[in-house]
Formats: sequence, C-alpha cells, structure tokens
Amino acid sequence: MMTGIRAPLAIVLATTCVASGRGQDHQVGDEWEYAPQERYLQVDLRFVETVYLQSLSYLVEGVVENALREVARIKLARVAWESAALREKLDGLSREGITPAIRYKASLVKSLFETPALFAVESGTDFRTPGQLYHALARRLEASLIAGG
Repeated sequence: MMTGIRAPLAIVLATTCVASGRGQDHQVGDEWEYAPQERYLQVDLRFVETVYLQSLSYLVEGVVENALREVARIKLARVAWESAALREKLDGLSREGITPAIRYKASLVKSLFETPALFAVESGTDFRTPGQLYHALARRLEASLIAGG
C-alpha cells in the first residue's frame, strides 16, 4: 500500500504521463474518449513502468483501472515493450485485484504481454473509449480460445 507524499504523487504522475501535451483525453457521456494512439509511441517506457507499477499498487479502484487502461494502450502502441515487473503485477491483480472488474481487466491486459501477436489487429486500432478497448481485447481473446478449443 502506498502512503504519505508518494501516493498522491504517483496518482498525479500516472494520470499525466501520457495525457500531457495536445489532445488530452476528455469525457464523452459516461466514458472517457482517448487521445490518439500516436501519443503512446512517444512515452519514456522506463518512467511509465515505474509510475504504473506504483499506480497498480494503489488501493483506489479508479487509479488501478486508469493504470490498467494506460498500460494496455502503451502495450498496443509499443508491441515489443516487455516488462517483467508489470507482467508479475498484472498476474497478481488478475488473481487478487480488489474488485472483479479489476481482476478481469488485469487478465485482459496480462494477455497482451503474454501473447502480443494475438492482438495484432488491435495494436493498429485507435480506440476512442475504454469500453471499446476492453471489448476488443475480450473479443479477440474469446475468439482465440474458441478457435483453439
């Protein structure tokens, strides 16, 4: 659990490390609309890894869900990106996340790291909302499981 000054700092860093600059995410109805995928090609991966590892450890559902979607967006934009620490954290969240939604979303994002080639079509897609992102990942994973069964 994160406490003290580091916790608020991690939240601020996590929510701004990708959303800085032009074309910030903004709310459309009940969902947030994403900025263009090309912004995710420009992030400092070492910095992102540190920030999102902290955010994924936070005990606030919204912080963890935001970090999960940002990690997914970065992984889709930067398919070759590997992070053993993030994979381990995603594995833990997929089993022991604080809510069923976090466990499910963590398992979807974890699958991006385990089998990035499976999501080749999605890696070229500019998703506009979190719902579109997670639905696409779930459909692709489901299709591969059904086809393989």
